[in-house]
Amino acid sequence: MSATSASPAIRPVRGLWPFYAAGALDALVGLDLLLAGPSLAAWLLPGAESLLGVAMGSVLRALGVVLLLVGLDTVVCARSPGLRRFLPALVAAAWVWVTASALVLALDARYFSPAGMAAVALLACAVALLAVLQSRALRAAA
Repeated sequence: MSATSASPAIRPVRGLWPFYAAGALDALVGLDLLLAGPSLAAWLLPGAESLLGVAMGSVLRALGVVLLLVGLDTVVCARSPGLRRFLPALVAAAWVWVTASALVLALDARYFSPAGMAAVALLACAVALLAVLQSRALRAAA
């Protein structure tokens, strides 16, 4: 097989790097939340002890598990040609995350420490940037 015949198969995968970056970010944040949920809750959310009766540390740990699964799903969908049809849904989910982050900060900022507000805002900005790059990658691959 020549290098030119292999490049069309490789190019779409390389062109989907924003999905790999988003998967890595999800996994990194998820792992942090899973391993340090209670400590992070005390530091970032000192005004909230629980959510619907569940301790905030446990809520953050559960969110960490979800983010680890989303990160894995994002990478698997980007790597598998048969699953790439789900990539637009992952971009939409990123925009839901950004919108939810803005709403949480706007409606419930009193529960967050300054570091917590900064963390939520910074992550939302990173997710928004990756969502824009993901959308561009999808358009370029079409």
